[in-house]
Amino acid sequence: MSNDRQVKKGLILLLKHRSDIDGLRSLAVLPIVFFHAGIESLQGGFIGVDIFFVISGFLITSIILGELKSDSFSILKFYHRRVIRILPALLCMLILVTIIGCLIMFSQELQGLMTSAMASAGFISNIYFWKTASYFALSSESKPLLHTWSLGIEEQFYIFFPLLLAACFRWARRKLSFIVVVITACSFFVSWWATSAAPGAAFYLLPSRAWELGIGACVALGLLPAIQSSTIRAILSLLGGAMILVGIILISADVGFPAPAALLPCLGTALLIGFGEDGPTAKALSCGPAVWLGKISYSVYLWHWPIITFFRLSNGSQLSGLQSGFLIAASIAAGAISYYVIEQPFQRHFRAKRSASVVRNGLIIIVFYCIVSAAVYVNARRIVVLPKSVTQVADFIDYPGTAEHIRQTDYGRCFTGEGAQFNIDRCFTIDKQRRNVLLLGDSHAAQYRDALASQYKDIHFVQITVSGCRPLVRSSGELRCTQVMREILSRRLPNSPIRDVILAGRWTSEETSKVVETIHELHNRGINVTVVGPTVEYGGDFPLLLARQTLNDSRSDMARFVKHDRFDLDDVLKKAVQSAGATYWSEIKAECPKGSCRLFTRDGTPYHIDYGHLTRPAAKEVISSPSYS
Repeated sequence: MSNDRQVKKGLILLLKHRSDIDGLRSLAVLPIVFFHAGIESLQGGFIGVDIFFVISGFLITSIILGELKSDSFSILKFYHRRVIRILPALLCMLILVTIIGCLIMFSQELQGLMTSAMASAGFISNIYFWKTASYFALSSESKPLLHTWSLGIEEQFYIFFPLLLAACFRWARRKLSFIVVVITACSFFVSWWATSAAPGAAFYLLPSRAWELGIGACVALGLLPAIQSSTIRAILSLLGGAMILVGIILISADVGFPAPAALLPCLGTALLIGFGEDGPTAKALSCGPAVWLGKISYSVYLWHWPIITFFRLSNGSQLSGLQSGFLIAASIAAGAISYYVIEQPFQRHFRAKRSASVVRNGLIIIVFYCIVSAAVYVNARRIVVLPKSVTQVADFIDYPGTAEHIRQTDYGRCFTGEGAQFNIDRCFTIDKQRRNVLLLGDSHAAQYRDALASQYKDIHFVQITVSGCRPLVRSSGELRCTQVMREILSRRLPNSPIRDVILAGRWTSEETSKVVETIHELHNRGINVTVVGPTVEYGGDFPLLLARQTLNDSRSDMARFVKHDRFDLDDVLKKAVQSAGATYWSEIKAECPKGSCRLFTRDGTPYHIDYGHLTRPAAKEVISSPSYS
């Protein structure tokens, strides 16, 4: 089939408005809202963004190709459409979020909000969140604009892709489909590699996400096989819907995402678009409620996350079923209001305006908003005036990176964060005059380094700690983790005089069997093992939660922010570790000796610096507690 015929076949899909694609948008946005509102059964709800990417790639490619074929394509008109489609609702959301932030946030939160707001307005928030998503960054539940990363991906894609299509259409029309396929395939393999080598970049950056929009472009180019049988087309569209539903239910963030896991919902979306314009899926997706929700889906997506984030900021991350239902309804209502009051009127008013003036004015408004945001950032401490007792607690959110934190964890040397190369030779040193004990794990192991050294001066602690890296013989995840753990456990440790190992990490319930396997492996080599249990965790950043409750004179309410699943894991892990013949040490029992968790150490220092990491005085207090069992 010639490229022109392929393009014609793809454009046929868009000759008339397809209400089933509106319905498909509702299938994308609902799982996102449900997932973010705490509906745990939809653990893969975040793949709705990937569905949006495929739809967007299909629609934009179809429109541009249609204009290229009719010789009416203009890059200025293209950006005109993008400005009136994206900018009005986005800016309204940013302005309202800024106002609310000034009213209810602490200065540190407000500064973070303003930085992300400027990045969102400039459509580079994906890059911003990639750069700031460090191990000790504010939890995602306190970032009202985190969801704008996907808008950054799309707008960055639309900087070069229309120009690429126009250039190929003019000078390499016969190779157009081939070029798009090659770019899509290259992006997919980059994404697959980066998912393990640099997961933050894989998730947030365009090179590892472009393949999802590229799949939609391939459908628009008519690259799916031509199938005339209505039965087969119906089966393929049903298969596509099933792939999406399976992804929503089964995919989780720790199973190779975005590649290869996102391939399942992306290909499912492609099948629905390519073969589902009629038949059973079209009837289901074209029903009134699905079409209506699809039409307002952009506004629902824009408003849902700030609504949920601000609610959690005041009420904690643990949502009841009633609260989840309220947040879902509020998100849809806000989306509907935004669609009818902002989106539609702006599009009607500016659709016929001169493209140059619309694009120019859009840029001016973005720059003006960024200037205002910068002013708010600079004056955050003047805007937010609080009692000293409150600010002293809130200021502990800046604890990571301080001299005391570096001393506590040996950060930058024998504890490294993401993106840093761990120097094993520098840290795996033996003291011939003292007993040597290996402290192995992630940041939840590093937090005890100074406390252990102070408590047991007759022991030399060999510290090998890398953020996000669990100390397991069958470690999985990033290459920077697996390489270090395999080197230590398989080569260095067996050939050293070390006969005692402390394993600590931010354990998950799925890792219990791997912990037991690691214990058996080390015991077989004559090595004694102590496992440190999970740390008490909170649904948000502890210093800010505690400061807010201090301000409201309701510190007793801190208990509702505690994540009780960590207590359950502590019990399960304790039984498994002791059954395997190792020593178990419970941080939770030390911090919450009678079921009530301490908020401050004896010297008045807050216990945690974020969702769960301990301050230096807290780590020392915990280590000195008799919590061995």
